Amino acid sequence: MNRLAVGSALICFLFPPLPAKYVEGQLNDPVQRWTFLARFCFLSMEGRFSYDVEYDIDYAVQKLLLYYDTPNQWPLAYDQTKSCEERESLLKIENNQIINLTSNSRSAECQIIRLDPDKAKYRCVGNRTFRSSRERWWFIAVSNCPSPRVDNYLNASSITSSIIYLC
Repeated sequence: MNRLAVGSALICFLFPPLPAKYVEGQLNDPVQRWTFLARFCFLSMEGRFSYDVEYDIDYAVQKLLLYYDTPNQWPLAYDQTKSCEERESLLKIENNQIINLTSNSRSAECQIIRLDPDKAKYRCVGNRTFRSSRERWWFIAVSNCPSPRVDNYLNASSITSSIIYLC
């Protein structure tokens, strides 16, 4: 048997697939309804984005927004003079770039968790698969544009990008 093949098989066995990027934390932005969270680079063909987030139901409706690296998306979205609604309007719903984090949404797997009779939160878990003809940066933001609240709150248990295979 070829030494290279044996060596490759051993590397694959010893080093299983790893998350390429992992983000967690708590977002509490007292002045914005739209906030940049992270960026991920997906290699061509296929990448995977997973999330596990929760937020107080008083902050509904939170959305995860997925911008790609073309001139008509991310540079315009990051422009501080744009309103929350203008930033959301750059995205294409048919490309699944907006994830509504509510139990009424088909784009996310969310459930309401009752903390007590007067308090509840959303917990949303899901993923997206990206297919692209080239390597591409994706920029992740969170928004709550229609909310009467002026602030933004989200607790991200995990936001993970694609899987790295060493073999």
